[in-house]
Amino acid sequence: MADPVPNRPKSRRSAPPTPLLAFLTLTLITPGCADLGPSVPPTRATSPVSVRAPDPTRSVYFSWDPIDDAVEQAAIGHLVVATPQPAEDPTRAPHERAYRLLAPRDRPGTLTITRGNDDGRFEAGTRTITLTARIGRFGNPDLEAALLGSIADRLGELVAQASD
Repeated sequence: MADPVPNRPKSRRSAPPTPLLAFLTLTLITPGCADLGPSVPPTRATSPVSVRAPDPTRSVYFSWDPIDDAVEQAAIGHLVVATPQPAEDPTRAPHERAYRLLAPRDRPGTLTITRGNDDGRFEAGTRTITLTARIGRFGNPDLEAALLGSIADRLGELVAQASD
């Protein structure tokens, strides 16, 4: 069949890009694109925050109820829900108590309370406890410190009331 336009030049098909051209394009253009976005510093996980507080019961033989109440009252002030873990947990020593925390934006956390001396050994009649909190995947030191400070203050109030 004849060409309907007799004097039209025949078109050349463009040749597919050669591997060298593709390599040069990627090498020269792509590195400049990496610097276009904002710089985001890497996120570092922080270690859990710990504080010492007075023990209102002063012994492992007393109930955890006053400590549970202090934790619940202090946590609510920071919009954190604290739920005690079952006492029958085989991974916990009898002088430890664990709480599951739920912070704002559904960030999970843990709070561990340990009765013991300054050197970490447990003896009946100890007068202090150690509170350790961790909130969120990478930690939230400000909220953890504020929460533990409120719990320690509440425990101090309970000790003052008991001594009156």
